[in-house]
Amino acid sequence: MRRPAPRRGPGELSRVAARRLQRQSPPTSAPAPPQGQAAPTAPPTATYQAPAADRFNYVFVMGSGGVFALADHFARAYYQGHAIKQGTSLCGILEAIRGDVEFGTSGDPRRLIGQVVVITHGLADGRVLFPLNDGDKDQWVRPEDVTTILSTDWITRTSLGCRFAARAVAGASDAATWVNVKGCNLGQNPAAVDALRGLFGGQATVTAPKATVRIENLSYGAGVTGRRTAAEAISWMVRNLYLPPDAEAWAPERKEEFVKGLFVANAGPAGIPSDALVLPGGAKVPPSDPRYQENIAVSRPTP
Repeated sequence: MRRPAPRRGPGELSRVAARRLQRQSPPTSAPAPPQGQAAPTAPPTATYQAPAADRFNYVFVMGSGGVFALADHFARAYYQGHAIKQGTSLCGILEAIRGDVEFGTSGDPRRLIGQVVVITHGLADGRVLFPLNDGDKDQWVRPEDVTTILSTDWITRTSLGCRFAARAVAGASDAATWVNVKGCNLGQNPAAVDALRGLFGGQATVTAPKATVRIENLSYGAGVTGRRTAAEAISWMVRNLYLPPDAEAWAPERKEEFVKGLFVANAGPAGIPSDALVLPGGAKVPPSDPRYQENIAVSRPTP
């Protein structure tokens, strides 16, 4: 992981940081689709997905410091309807969710899972780069490890508690559950995406990128095309599916407060968080670009 040099320009706020979820040479600007060529068809997830208030919603940031501090800033900016947790292992994720769906407070009517966002490193061979159990020597999970959790073979790497947690998570998932893994290249391995769907009961929708994901902090102000004012910055966030469409109707004071709140001094990473998909050849495209959505693998049950 490497921090690209900050970009500064007239009128920009002083801090612009960029981080990647995987090593990659500096991307070039994405070319427009050839004239006369239709844009790729986007999957159904290419709309803003508001978290259901009557379900449990989570973001698991699978690390701390460095790029994961930026990921945490991203999560806290855009996933305010989610519980944001620092994840340490796959079993840790399952056990954290089980603690809510099975052992939550008696006054909490929620029992089902809505959205689960996992921000991590991933590889094209289907591994996600965090351990199966806390303390494991191997710092990755393979598709077959997920299959093992779901199997009836009790002589495995997986603890009994993790298996019980997996059953609880599967039982609390249904067709309205969405698991969004932000991990580089993981979507190139359909078996990995399908295995994660199995972990959530088989009825959930699971998405993962087929290429490198880059998280970066951007600025706004005079001279920044498309984000010269707080209102323009909010419109940019709506266009890129970070905020609900009704954010366009916020009062000017609320827009200003939200944007400036992303630049709080001495509070860790500062800036407008964004993510971009780095396509083969280095083209970088934001979520509003159809090519971003075309490079998201989607696993869902067969109708």
